[in-house]
Amino acid sequence: MIDFIKNLFRKKIGLGLLPLRKDGTEFELGALWGFGDYTPKKQSSGLNALSVKYQAYNTCQFNSAVGAKEIDEGVKLSTRFLVCMGRKLGLISGDGFSNIKTGDLILQKYGVCEYQFLPDTNELSWEEYSSFSVISPSMIANALKHKIQSYWFVRNYNQAVKALDKGHPVRFGVGWRTSMNMSGGFSVPWLLNFLLGYLVDGHAIYAFDWNLNYQGKKVLKCVNSYGTVYGDGGFMYITEDDFNREVAEYGATANLDIPRSQAEWLITNSGKIVKELNGNKIYFIGNGVKQMIPDMATFFAYNFKKDEILIDEENMLPNIPSGETFNFWNGSLVLPIYEIIKMAKDDTLKPIFKSYFDNLFI
Repeated sequence: MIDFIKNLFRKKIGLGLLPLRKDGTEFELGALWGFGDYTPKKQSSGLNALSVKYQAYNTCQFNSAVGAKEIDEGVKLSTRFLVCMGRKLGLISGDGFSNIKTGDLILQKYGVCEYQFLPDTNELSWEEYSSFSVISPSMIANALKHKIQSYWFVRNYNQAVKALDKGHPVRFGVGWRTSMNMSGGFSVPWLLNFLLGYLVDGHAIYAFDWNLNYQGKKVLKCVNSYGTVYGDGGFMYITEDDFNREVAEYGATANLDIPRSQAEWLITNSGKIVKELNGNKIYFIGNGVKQMIPDMATFFAYNFKKDEILIDEENMLPNIPSGETFNFWNGSLVLPIYEIIKMAKDDTLKPIFKSYFDNLFI
């Protein structure tokens, strides 16, 4: 009877997220994909949560990390594995307290094993639940199949929607209020309200979709870790303004399967023209992709300068995903170049632009 009462008490606490403290090693999503406004290309992310977690301890951060990773992997994963590894690494204080990037650090180093290897349970003491002694070699081997290569900080709603539009769930923290609990009156339309109730602690959840007009507001659709009896089957919504304010304190991240070396290269060369190491192709680097500039005519049409071309000394271009090839006719200097060629007394420019301005050479 005493254990039953203790478990009820734990489940009511169920928070555990600490404010984020950056250490300078993090990647910024804006540095990769841009910092401006973003309008999604689709009506929905198309992502779906594989499971809704039910935490017994202050492990919301680990539940959000695993829940988001399940969407990436398409398989149910073990929160308990991540908790055990976090405690072993000294990344947890008390019975689960950590910040939003703790799970990312573990996923990057060890991954997370599938649920069948280490099912979650609410019936154990904290010492039993989080003990590294339950981790077997087979669990560690399986976890390595579900690692991440890099995690990126999401700073605002626009970046979150862009990440979701590209298929990446966004984990984030909020200051949880008593009014957000079912016992505190949380109800339809399941929209988090930060003006009611009193602040309890930091809490981690994750977003898997957006809605640009929910109750007249831009929102993210989120998954909690209080079971399916919470909210709308375990789900709730947060507005754009509330998201922007809360992540400034608690942080938000998205996992991208981009190696750190590649990520650093993309950020360093963003907005630059790079020529391949063992060839003549040139590319513009931006928004996390390479865009081929097909010929010198297109190069000049966009007002690029020859002295700005860099050589890919690290031979990284083959690993960079491709974006759309530059279209000559969209260049800002197409018409001026056409007029210059018409008036030019010499023919030095004609060979470069012959395939585009064929009518000048008839």
